[in-house]
Amino acid sequence: MNSRIRGFDGLRAIAVLMVFMHHKLPIKGIDLGREGVWMFFCLSGFLIIGILSRSRLACDRGISDFSTEIRKFFWRRSWRIFPIYYIVLILVTAIDLSSVAMHKNWSISNIQGLPYAYAYLSNIWLGCIHQDYDAYLTHLWSLSIEEQFYLLAAPILLLFAARHHVKLCLFLCAMAVLLHIYLRVSGYSDWMIHTFSFNNFAILLFGGLCYFYSAGERRFGALPSAISVAVLSVILLRDLLGLHVRGFDLALTELAQIGSTGLIVLAIAQNQDGIATRLLEWRPLAYLGRISYGFYLFHPFVPNIGKHDRLAPIFGAAGPLIGAVLTFAVSFLLAHLSWTLIEKRLLALKDSKVPLSLYAERA
Repeated sequence: MNSRIRGFDGLRAIAVLMVFMHHKLPIKGIDLGREGVWMFFCLSGFLIIGILSRSRLACDRGISDFSTEIRKFFWRRSWRIFPIYYIVLILVTAIDLSSVAMHKNWSISNIQGLPYAYAYLSNIWLGCIHQDYDAYLTHLWSLSIEEQFYLLAAPILLLFAARHHVKLCLFLCAMAVLLHIYLRVSGYSDWMIHTFSFNNFAILLFGGLCYFYSAGERRFGALPSAISVAVLSVILLRDLLGLHVRGFDLALTELAQIGSTGLIVLAIAQNQDGIATRLLEWRPLAYLGRISYGFYLFHPFVPNIGKHDRLAPIFGAAGPLIGAVLTFAVSFLLAHLSWTLIEKRLLALKDSKVPLSLYAERA
C-alpha cells in the first residue's frame, strides 16, 4: 500500500465540511456533525491501526522491537497533534483570563472546561458534566477520544503479535457495540453516549478492521458501496422528516450508520482508480482535507457575523448563509497559515528525527 491513500484527503474535507455545517449553518433535524466526526474516526482507525500493525510486524520479523516502535509512534503523533492544539489552548486561556481580569462578559463554562481540554478529557467534560455546546471548547471532545485511543491501542497492538490483531480488534469492537446497545436501551443521555470513550473506540476499531480487509486479497465491489451510500441517505432523510427512534432501534440505526461510513472508507481505499476517488482528489477538496485538523480546531472561534444582532438586519434573510461563507473563508485562511507556517514544518521535523521502519507509513 502506498504511503498516501488517494481519496482520503477528500473524505477528510467532506467530514470537516459536515462538522462546519452543523456548527455554522445547521440543517434542522439532521446532525451532520456527528456523521462528520464518525467519518474522521473511521479514517483515523484505518490509518493508525494500519501503522501499529505494520510496526508490530516489523517486531515479529526481528527488524525492530516494542520499545523502539512505541516511542516512534508517540513521537510522531505528538509532533502532529500537540503543538497546534496547545497553542490554541494557551491563546484561549490567555483571552479567558484577560476577560475575567477586566470584568468583561465571559462564559464560566469556558473556564471550567479548560483543565479537561489540557488533559485531553473534553469528552468527559461535555458528556458527563456540562452537556451543552455553548462553550467554544466543546468541539475538542473528539480529539480527546482519539488521544485516549492512541494510549489504549498502541501498547495493546504492539505487545501482541500481528497475527492476533484482527481477533483483538473484533473482540474489542464487539464489546463496544454491546455496550452501546446497553446504554441506549438503558436510557442514558445522548451527550453521554456520543462522547463515551469506549463507544467511539468501536468506530476507530471498525476503521482498523477495514484496513485489515483492504490489506488482504479480497476486494470490496461497487454494490456494497452503493448500499452504504443508500443506507446513509435513508438515515439522513429519516432524520430530516423527524422520524426519530429510541432505545434498541436507535442503537441499531447508529450502528448501521457507522458501518456504512466505514465501508465507504474501505471502498475508496480499495478503488484507487475509481470515479469517486478521482472526484475526491479534486485539488481544492484534497487541500481542505490536508489542512482539516487546523480547520477543525479554528472554525468554532470564528463567529457567523450573519447571525449577529446588529449585523443581521443588514444582510437580511441571506445573513446566515453569507455569514457562513465568510466564516468558512476566515477559518480556511487560518488553517492554511497554520499548515504552512507550523504544521508542515513540524511534520518534516518529526520525519527527520525518527526514520520510519520498513513497514510504517505516514499518517
